[in-house]
Amino acid sequence: MQIVPIALAAIIGIVVVVGAARAALTCKRQPGRRRWLVVLGYALVAFGGLGFFGLMFSTLGGLRWLPSTVAWPVGSVHGSLTMPDGTHVVPVQIAGQKIQIYGPDWRYVRGWYVAAGGGRRFLLQLAGTNSVEVITKPHSMRYVYDLDGRLLLSQSYAPTNFADFSGSGEKVRVPTPWWLWMFTSPMHSWLVFMLGGILLFLENLSAKRGAHPGAAPNGGPTSTSGSSRAAEGRHR
Repeated sequence: MQIVPIALAAIIGIVVVVGAARAALTCKRQPGRRRWLVVLGYALVAFGGLGFFGLMFSTLGGLRWLPSTVAWPVGSVHGSLTMPDGTHVVPVQIAGQKIQIYGPDWRYVRGWYVAAGGGRRFLLQLAGTNSVEVITKPHSMRYVYDLDGRLLLSQSYAPTNFADFSGSGEKVRVPTPWWLWMFTSPMHSWLVFMLGGILLFLENLSAKRGAHPGAAPNGGPTSTSGSSRAAEGRHR
């Protein structure tokens, strides 16, 4: 476990998420629809930051203490296995090197973290009727687990190279609620974060224009009101 990176990810994530959430809750000074636009913008920034830093925190190993009954949102994933009885074995590469087991109906059963030596990439291969083989890139290790997560075998595959293993090429889409998709990929988190930032930028731009309604574009002179022109005529 990488203590310093985990601590930094946690601190930065808390600052970003809590700051955006507080801003969303305290923007009551904005009028009408503008207020809700600001609330939505800050809420999207908070949720996007939560997804991004949550992924980073988990990838660094900060959530390995979670029990096996907790499933990480997966979405679409490449390299899964389908056992002879229909059980799905799904690798979670981006959130802490984890394997998650689902029934034939995609109901979550259990999960466990792979002893991948701190690396992120691993491959799955069928090792038997009720066991799977995990090939990890770090330290050139080969592990065999049963479907309950018990480690049956641990050995090095050197001098064979990691590139010599093909692994499973199966691609699946694990049923995931739409509001959890931002935890499945940094790209999804950034999209939510950027959408919130764009809304806040547009609202700020609109507020600036509303504060100077008489300002001409490109810094030109403001328009002269009818009363001012009348006053000038009287002086002449």
